[in-house]
Amino acid sequence: MNAILDNYLTSNQKVLVEHLKQLVSIPTVNPPGRSYKECVTFLKTSLESIGFETQVFKVPDDKIRNILPTKDKYSRYNLFAKWNLGKKKTIHFNAHYDVVPVSGSWMYPPFSGHVEKGVLYGRGAADMKGSISALIYALGAFNAEKLKPSFNIEVSFVCDEEIGGLFGTGFIKEMALTNADYVIVCEGASGNRIGVGHNGVLWLTIQLRGKTAHASRPQRGRNAFDQLTALGVQLHDYLRKISARGYTSPDGVKMNPTLSLGGTFGQAEGGKTNIVPGDAWFTLDRRLLPTEDIPQVEGEIRDYVTKVGRDIKDFDATITSTLAINPYRLDHRSPLPQALACIVASIRNCSPKFSHTPGFTDAHYFGNGLSIPTVGYGTGGSNYHGVNEQVEINDLLTTSRVYAEFMDRGFPAS
Repeated sequence: MNAILDNYLTSNQKVLVEHLKQLVSIPTVNPPGRSYKECVTFLKTSLESIGFETQVFKVPDDKIRNILPTKDKYSRYNLFAKWNLGKKKTIHFNAHYDVVPVSGSWMYPPFSGHVEKGVLYGRGAADMKGSISALIYALGAFNAEKLKPSFNIEVSFVCDEEIGGLFGTGFIKEMALTNADYVIVCEGASGNRIGVGHNGVLWLTIQLRGKTAHASRPQRGRNAFDQLTALGVQLHDYLRKISARGYTSPDGVKMNPTLSLGGTFGQAEGGKTNIVPGDAWFTLDRRLLPTEDIPQVEGEIRDYVTKVGRDIKDFDATITSTLAINPYRLDHRSPLPQALACIVASIRNCSPKFSHTPGFTDAHYFGNGLSIPTVGYGTGGSNYHGVNEQVEINDLLTTSRVYAEFMDRGFPAS
């Protein structure tokens, strides 16, 4: 590794840790979308202090008025920054700053950024504020040592990835802000793995309609909950059928489509123990393999529900799609993942692998939407979205070293 950059990064770890502690302390919980402006202001200052030109974009209210019910109280902000060095090629780093809500009993306050035995705890420490701080730290090393990367650099720190990214990276795409040749989304893989794709996702809400009646005379009503439970049984049979499908990722991991029922469920106001429910609803989360696509899968589910509904008493259902993201994959033999793999092998002294995450990231906005080669790589961690979320400080530093070495060395295509 470049000795000057390496010396800076290994000698100033307190800067990295303190930055992440401050970032974790900003409770950017989504939903509903708290503290976004405060976080973007902090990140803007961080990037400007190391020589970046920055722009903050507030998503216009009329874009979100009918989609996010909390828009009047919680505005959406995205940060776009660049360092134009006159190079032939441009690399774009993308990361989201929103975090999921907190629940459960934590060892330390979830927004304290508490450090204990080389581990930093806090909501977002692993997903994915650790990667943000690691990237800024790597970029800061170039500024401090008056060195220049092999690429022009773009950075986007965005909101709302945790709810699909439409007003985050989706907004960056819609505004045509990037001129990048390559993109690294700072999550989706870590350690010795380079992410070359993610599964797709389809969220559906299924509404069942019946007729209310007094529970002492249920024959006078049509029980929507009975419809719900009967349909749920049939959808588990659908899952068994689709489980025969498979995909093997470049690292040899065999993957199958998944279906999760009832992430949220309920009925309209007015329900009571002694009332036959006149409506009921539940959600469905279907994860798509790279060999599937949204129109195919959504059509398949709608057809299946219609078919099995013929055998369910009083069946009356409406299906609404609330999120639809196609899978993304990049050939692991192409220049970007191969170049990053060389850096990972050198810094981590390992044999790198190319993986495909069963979740989804914002990579599809660049890879599918803009046809820009995109990989995923960031810090590791544990307890993502869970109690005592954490990241090892050593991994923060190592990830910074990977980012710095990649920006310094570049690759032949640059």
